[in-house]
Amino acid sequence: MRTRRWNTHRPGRGWIARTIGLILTNPRYTGRQVWNRQTTKGHGAGGRAGGRGSGVVRSNSVKEWEVSGQFAHAPLVDETTFIAVQRVRAARPTKTGETRRYALARAGGVW
Repeated sequence: MRTRRWNTHRPGRGWIARTIGLILTNPRYTGRQVWNRQTTKGHGAGGRAGGRGSGVVRSNSVKEWEVSGQFAHAPLVDETTFIAVQRVRAARPTKTGETRRYALARAGGVW
């Protein structure tokens, strides 16, 4: 197996639960392209703002993400499963007791 040769540190028996959990929470695995999930805020070299490698990388809110309407590649997770997982995650209370609302988990699964 080709992958096994390059990833000798992996046991090769399959994915671990954490990996599956990350796949089920990342909209990229639905086959769509996703932009603007993170932003860099700070100062670059020479005091100029922005640019690669400058400042602190921060996650943008889900509302700020841009998701392609068309498939960019073959999906690993179907949209129905992805949306169901987002609803389960959103229903869990946060540390402050609030519930999450994800824009990508809208009713009907239309982004």
